Amino acid sequence: MRRTICSNQFLKVEEYTLKNKPKRKFYRCVTRRKGVSIIPVLGNELVVERQYRYNLARTFLEIPGGGAEKQESMQSTAQRELLEETGFRSAKPKILFAMNSAPEFLNSNSNYLLCNIVGKAAQTLDPTEIITVDRITPQTALALIKSGKINNNHSIIGLLYYLFFLAPKRKESTPLKTRPLVAPRRIKPAKLPKP
Repeated sequence: MRRTICSNQFLKVEEYTLKNKPKRKFYRCVTRRKGVSIIPVLGNELVVERQYRYNLARTFLEIPGGGAEKQESMQSTAQRELLEETGFRSAKPKILFAMNSAPEFLNSNSNYLLCNIVGKAAQTLDPTEIITVDRITPQTALALIKSGKINNNHSIIGLLYYLFFLAPKRKESTPLKTRPLVAPRRIKPAKLPKP
């Protein structure tokens, strides 16, 4: 048996009655509407946004994303959210994968999509959104993740997926010289001349 504790247009909190569990009688779960995380590619760069998050009272560097409207496909959601948040238009997005980031209490998947940018328009932000748009190279994205400047899970997962599985491989400016592995030699100390 389950009952709804609270709900709004974005999420619903439910409490489940557990049978045959004497130590724990209830379990709570959050159901969120389906949503997208977008990996926008513009030539050799990635588009990211600096978005102010009211709940933490600070700005985050992240990939665009958002929730689907009723009966909206994931591709349509990705195109709409990308246009609203960044002002960029995309060709038909490619669905990469879906992931549940917190299955212990969250009953919802985030769908990751690749969007190749084909045009520019104006941002149409919601009244509560404060977003500025940046373009970064894949190498910069990796450095920002490593330094902790990109530190939210959907952005890290999406960018690393792109960097390791989809990004064009860089050509090394000089080929790496390799040596076969050999056992280390013991070096005798040099004999110094007597004074």
